[in-house]
Amino acid sequence: MKKKGFTLIELLAVIVVLAVIAFIAVPLIMGTITKAKRNSFRDSAYGILNAGEQYIGEILLQDKNSYMGETIILPNHEKLNYKGEEPVYGELSFSKTGKIALMMHNDAFCALKEIDQSEVKITDYVDGKCVLKEEVPQDKAPEIVITTQRYNEDQYAKLTATITSTNPLVEVKYMFGNVDESTIANSGINMTKEENLYSVEGLNKNGYYTVYAKDEKGLIATKNVVIEGLVVLSGDFEDIFVSGSFGDLTTSWGQYSRTLNITTKDNVSIVDARYKKKYSYDEISDFENDANYGDKINHTAHELNFTAQGIWLQCVTIYVKYEYQEEVSPGKYEKRYASKIYKTRFSNVFD
Repeated sequence: MKKKGFTLIELLAVIVVLAVIAFIAVPLIMGTITKAKRNSFRDSAYGILNAGEQYIGEILLQDKNSYMGETIILPNHEKLNYKGEEPVYGELSFSKTGKIALMMHNDAFCALKEIDQSEVKITDYVDGKCVLKEEVPQDKAPEIVITTQRYNEDQYAKLTATITSTNPLVEVKYMFGNVDESTIANSGINMTKEENLYSVEGLNKNGYYTVYAKDEKGLIATKNVVIEGLVVLSGDFEDIFVSGSFGDLTTSWGQYSRTLNITTKDNVSIVDARYKKKYSYDEISDFENDANYGDKINHTAHELNFTAQGIWLQCVTIYVKYEYQEEVSPGKYEKRYASKIYKTRFSNVFD
């Protein structure tokens, strides 16, 4: 009996059929595998997101008033309790109010959730591109920059605060002294607003001043500045030294003279004394802006006795700088400086 086999045409037909089946089946199988991997990556992203929600919930419960927001670099099991596939890299960002943004990727997929979105979007990870459209805004406390200006022959000062804030301000106050937030919040004095600046004038005490700013989200900032060099003509400072006074005008051979006598208390020292003689008076800033302006006057730490001489209508401006100790807290003292000018004219008529 003769055996019958497959012809070449039949074999070719079978191969063609198998090739067609493979052509159809392989992409379906690979697509199923890819889909499974994508879904697994999505599940991992939601797992990390859920861990982030648990983390921020505990943070806000413990410290809701001072939390400023943060970004956690992934993978991170120290702060987050999650399971599943670890990303190659990721960022989980939190705002102060607890909103969350997520960016993470492996070698194949990218997971993105913007700060105001509720769903995680999965895309292919191509050419290292996996970034959030915008950074998560981190709420920051106001920033305060203080400048001071002395005026009226340095008897008073103006304090100006420039405040930068991401949120609208609801309170800006100042207070004399190096005080804490609660003290100035309850007892501080409101500052005057001038466009984007806040200021206060007429300050007449040497020492610390504290500025306080609070925004509508409750974020608070304070800043200290030391004002010195004020010689208050009435008040506490005038009492710390015996004010200098000029004696009577005297004249001899057409030359006039007048003597200035100053005696300070033990806790106040004279550290600089200079004078300038011409036909007009000088300002205190002329002496303070140039350490070599005018002629030096000999003095001790607690006494100055200087006789100025000149001709009719000449003016003499005498500059004296004092150093003293101010108690800034119980038992703690800091150096302070105050400056004053004394003026006289050599004329019995115009003096």
